[in-house]
Formats: sequence, structure tokens, C-alpha cells
Amino acid sequence: MRTPIQQTLQGAVVLAALAATAFTPQAGLAAPHPQQEGLVTGVKPYSVAYSTDYVVKPIFSVGERIVRTTNPAEEFQLVGIPDGMGAHELPGGKVALFMNHEFPITVQSEPIVGGPT
Repeated sequence: MRTPIQQTLQGAVVLAALAATAFTPQAGLAAPHPQQEGLVTGVKPYSVAYSTDYVVKPIFSVGERIVRTTNPAEEFQLVGIPDGMGAHELPGGKVALFMNHEFPITVQSEPIVGGPT
């Protein structure tokens, strides 16, 4: 039997991994829906939940921009092709999520729009 934190961690990893499958470059990227609460992308997910205990909710896709929570004057954009994820528990029941990205050798990233590459 899993504890609530184990379920949360597993759910976060599953959600993030499933959401990441939608993060592939596409010709027509949809903008996030401003009328919906939180981050939601218009890009259709390529995965489905493997259990009714989970819901696939892709939050944003490659090239889309979101306002940084640490500095609202800056924007963050997902760059490269996410190809690996991990998570661990933080104090207070929060979860830290990590993602690594795949880049062609000639591509420079610009995760902070207008920032250093």
C-alpha cells in the first residue's frame, strides 16, 4: 500500500512524464488558454492515463511562453525536446520535478526569453 506522499510523487512523475510526451515540436503551436485557471496547453497529449487514478493534463508545450513566477517581468519557454524526468519529495508535501532536454548540437537554448543562451 502506498502512502499519500508516494501517491503524490508517483502521480507527479506520471503526470509530468505524460505531459512531456506532448512536448514535441509541431508546426502550429497553440497558445495557452488564458480563460482557464492555471497552465493549460492547446496541444493534444500523445498519452493517456494508464489508470483512472490519474488524469493527463499537459500544461505547456515546446515554444509556448509562460510568465516566470519568480519574476513576472520575464517569460519562460520550454526549449528542446524533453526526454527525461525525475521527482523527489520536498518538505511540506511538495514535489520537486526535474526535466532534461535533448538539443541538436547546433541549437542554442533560450529558456528565459531575451535572456542569455
